Amino acid sequence: MGQGSTRRRSEAESGSTDPEAPVRARSDAELLQGTRHDAELFGEFFDRHYSVVLQFFWMRTADAEVAADLTAETFAAALEGLERFDERKGTASSWLFGIADKQLRQWLRRGRVDRRSRNRLHLDPIPFDERGYERVEALRDIGRLVEPLAAALAALPDNIRQAIELRVLDQQEYAAVARRLGCSEGAARVRVSRGLKQLFEAVVPYADR
Repeated sequence: MGQGSTRRRSEAESGSTDPEAPVRARSDAELLQGTRHDAELFGEFFDRHYSVVLQFFWMRTADAEVAADLTAETFAAALEGLERFDERKGTASSWLFGIADKQLRQWLRRGRVDRRSRNRLHLDPIPFDERGYERVEALRDIGRLVEPLAAALAALPDNIRQAIELRVLDQQEYAAVARRLGCSEGAARVRVSRGLKQLFEAVVPYADR
């Protein structure tokens, strides 16, 4: 065995790594599982998903403050219920949006945002700071598209509209979309692609105004 092979084996056994090698980003599941031992990892999970959860709520409430409040309670409920996350049952993103959907339904039913998780964890409100306003303002820029987009979505064939709702609005993985629709994953992707193309063509005239 040559000296080069011996050196490589020695480095492998010692755990030595190339300092310039890129560090692999933790997956969502790893962040949630690691939060049990390092609370700061949940902050990374929060930063990764905050914008899309805020968008989820704003598109359904059209109220920036309510959207921000629902977003805060969703993440608090996720932090409180970490032990219920099971990677074998679905992705961390799907689990998070399941919590978000529950918060939205409670808000629609009660007319107010639930604060129980934040209160139990003694969490301060997430400040709706300049960054939050910038994100919502960006969403407001597309607010004029909501009505024509909703009309275009309603006009789609049922199988395509359902695929769009599951994949885009409910943030379901394609495998889950396929199961719900009783089709192959490939067929689900085709339906979503066709639907998005039709929606894009329907709202382009309004986007240019």
